[in-house]
Amino acid sequence: LRRSVELGRSIEMLRVGIASSAGQRLQLALEEVALGGGTAPKHVQLPWRALCKPQGVDLPLWCGDYCMPDEAVDSAVERLGQLLGLPQDAFEAAPSHLDERLRFERDNAGTYGPPQDEDSSTSGGKKTMMLPTAVCVATVGVLLLAMAVPFLVKM
Repeated sequence: LRRSVELGRSIEMLRVGIASSAGQRLQLALEEVALGGGTAPKHVQLPWRALCKPQGVDLPLWCGDYCMPDEAVDSAVERLGQLLGLPQDAFEAAPSHLDERLRFERDNAGTYGPPQDEDSSTSGGKKTMMLPTAVCVATVGVLLLAMAVPFLVKM
């Protein structure tokens, strides 16, 4: 009984964390679009999380900071160093399986990676136009899944 209660609490914490993270990222991206003014962009770029580990820590403790698409990991390391009072060289880089920017560039080529040529983007116009819709649908799906997990666990 105690393990199921602990599992329920853990799942609830994960659900709240996932929903909060997705909401914050979407809100930041929409604010960036609104501040940009002018015409609406083709793609909405969500902030990505840069992870790094303080050196000398034996536990798998990863510190993270949100970075806008035009920022590099160095910006996050600088902010984390100021927050924790550590020099910038006191952090280890995250392994490739935890690198969100690399994953975003791979999964969403042309949105997070280097800009594609205009000729190649017009040849697949319908596919690229559906990308922002797919991102929004995926975000809503993740939020719904995060809210459904506690109900499924109780069943």
